[in-house]
Amino acid sequence: MSKLFIYILLLFFINCSSQKQLQKISSRENLSKILSNGFSHTKDRLLVYSVDDKWYLIIENSTSVYKAYYLKIEKEGVLKREIDNINKPNLMLDNAFNLSNYKYGYIDFSSDEYKNYKLAQGNKTYFCLFEKGNYYGEFNLSVIVDPIPIEKGLNEYLIKKIFKEISIDNKEATPATPNL
Repeated sequence: MSKLFIYILLLFFINCSSQKQLQKISSRENLSKILSNGFSHTKDRLLVYSVDDKWYLIIENSTSVYKAYYLKIEKEGVLKREIDNINKPNLMLDNAFNLSNYKYGYIDFSSDEYKNYKLAQGNKTYFCLFEKGNYYGEFNLSVIVDPIPIEKGLNEYLIKKIFKEISIDNKEATPATPNL
């Protein structure tokens, strides 16, 4: 009987571990799809924030400005639009692009730091600072989470910016209702 319990427990842990790996692989595959749509040429650092691996906010660290892009993965391909140029210096984004603010590794709800999280609500989010094939500060958590592994002001900024663009995108996609 105890051997059966050990086998079941072992299968449970293997399943949890492979789900974490699949989530990480899925997010990275979608990011790869996004990057091949106009970002693969860049050698600059990219700040990536995504909701459900479908809607993306990518901020590119260009020479004189930060360029913000909204992207959406659709069946037909990737919709991409430049939404903002943010002048440098910008303290929040300057800090966000500083590699020393991130640990190299992957965080999700099964990570040691998040076994006793206080709050988690909303859709799945993915974040990383991407540079030359490396992922810094990478996490798969939820839109609202406490604690958050990035600076709270940056997190709020990214959430507001991406949801504003999703809202605009949804308004454009919604057909007008006829007057009755």
